[in-house]
Amino acid sequence: MATMRILAFLSILSNLLLLVLGHVVGKPNANGLTIKLIHRDSPASPLYPGNTTFIERIQRLVNQSKARAAGAGYLSVHPNEAIRAPIAIQAKSIYMVRLGIGTFNATFPARPFKAYHLHMDTGSSVTWTQCQDCALPGNRCFPCSEPPFPNRLSTTYRPLPCNVHPLCIPHQCIGDSCSYQSRYLDGAYTIGILASEAFTFLSASGRPQTIPNIVFGCSIDTADMHYGGNDNQVNGIFGLGWGIRSFVNQIQNLSHGTFSYCLKFNDGHALDTYLRFGGDIPQPTTVLQTTKLVQFKSSQAYFIELLGISINGTRLDINPELFSLQFDGSGGCAIDSGTTFTTIIKSAYDVVIRKLLLYFSGFPNMTRTRIFESCFDLCYERSVPEGFRDLPGMTFHLRNAELEVAPQGTFVVNQLDSGEEVFCLAIVGGDHVTLLGAYQQTNQKFIYDITRKQLQFAPEDCAQNA
Repeated sequence: MATMRILAFLSILSNLLLLVLGHVVGKPNANGLTIKLIHRDSPASPLYPGNTTFIERIQRLVNQSKARAAGAGYLSVHPNEAIRAPIAIQAKSIYMVRLGIGTFNATFPARPFKAYHLHMDTGSSVTWTQCQDCALPGNRCFPCSEPPFPNRLSTTYRPLPCNVHPLCIPHQCIGDSCSYQSRYLDGAYTIGILASEAFTFLSASGRPQTIPNIVFGCSIDTADMHYGGNDNQVNGIFGLGWGIRSFVNQIQNLSHGTFSYCLKFNDGHALDTYLRFGGDIPQPTTVLQTTKLVQFKSSQAYFIELLGISINGTRLDINPELFSLQFDGSGGCAIDSGTTFTTIIKSAYDVVIRKLLLYFSGFPNMTRTRIFESCFDLCYERSVPEGFRDLPGMTFHLRNAELEVAPQGTFVVNQLDSGEEVFCLAIVGGDHVTLLGAYQQTNQKFIYDITRKQLQFAPEDCAQNA
C-alpha cells in the first residue's frame, strides 16, 4: 500500500512538472504539433510586469511596436547577399515559446532536458540560445536569468561538420563546425556553432513530444543582447521565417510546410494562444481567403501585397506605390505577429489620420484629446461610455483578398476613473515599412503555407483556441 501511494505521488508530481511547461495541448500528433504561445505580458511570461494601469500596458506595447519597425534595416539586405546575412533590429516579439532542449542523464524528478523561453519570430529563420561555451576564453556571454545551455553535457548535441551539412553556409565555420551569425542595427550580435539537438514540447496530458535533430544556433559570442530586463529572462530566438533553417521548414514531416495561429488580444490585456503545425491545424469554420506570400531577396520576413486601405467602407486615396518593396528592402508590407500594433508608412498613415478626423467631426459627443498622446496620435473622449459604438472598421486590400478588421481590432477603448471614456486609433506611423501587427490580426485564423507561398485567413473566434 505504501509503495502504491509513493508511485501515485510520483505520477502526480511528474504531471505537475510537465504542466509547468504546458506547450503542446492534447495528445501528441504524429502529423502535427501544437505549441503554446505566451504573451510577453501574461502571468505565464518571465517578462510579466505585474499589476499595471491601462496606459502603462499600452505604452509598453506601443514602444515595442515602434522598436520593431524602427529603421528600414529590419527588412534590409546587403548588396552582397551571398556573403552577408540581413541585418535586423533587436526588437523583441510579443510572443514567446517555452521548450526543452537537449538530453541529460537525470534522476526523477529532475527533467531530462533544459527548459528555456525563446522569442517567437517570423522575421528570423535561425533558432538560437546561449550555450555554456560562451564562457571559454575569447568568447563572450550575455547576462541571463537561466544558465547557458550545457551543450557539452547533452547526449544528443551534435555540431554540424563544416561545409558538409545542407544547412551550412559554405566556408562559414568556427573550427571544424558550421557557424551562424545574427547582427542587429544597434550593434548587438550573436555568433555561434550550428548544431543538431533534441527539442521537447510537453503536453498537458503529461506526454512529451520530442523532435530529434533540430538544427539550432548554439551562441558562444554575443554583445549588447537585451532580451528582457537587466538579467535577460528570455534566452534567444525561435525562428519561423522563410529560411531553410527555420523551424517550420525543419519539421516538414510534422508541419507539411504550414503553421497557423489565431490571436486573442483584448484592450491591452495579454492573452496566450497556440501555434499549430501541419495536421494540428483545425479546419476553419468559414471560407478562407488566400493571398500571396512574397519572399524578398535574403529577408526572412513574410511580405504580403498591400494595395490599399479603406475606412468604414470608403477606399482611401493612397498611392499603392507607398506599399511597394524597394531594392534596399524598405517599403513593402510584412505580416508580423511579433509586432503589437500595425505600423503604417508615414505618408499613408497621414491619409488614414485625415480620414478619421473627418469621420469623427460628424459626432458632436466626441472631443479630441491628448490624454494618451505618449501612446497614440489620434484619441477622442466622450462623456458617456459607448464602447466600440460608432467606431469604424478598417479594411486592408490585399492581392486577391480583403482583410476586414473590426472596430475592436482598429481602436483601443478605456474608461477613465472620472467615468468618461477615451478611445484611440491602435495604429502607429513608421518611416520605412508597413507591418501588419498582432492587434489588427485578432480573431482571424491565419495559415501560412510556405510550400505554396500562400497566406490564408478567415474570421474566427480565437477565444475557442482555434
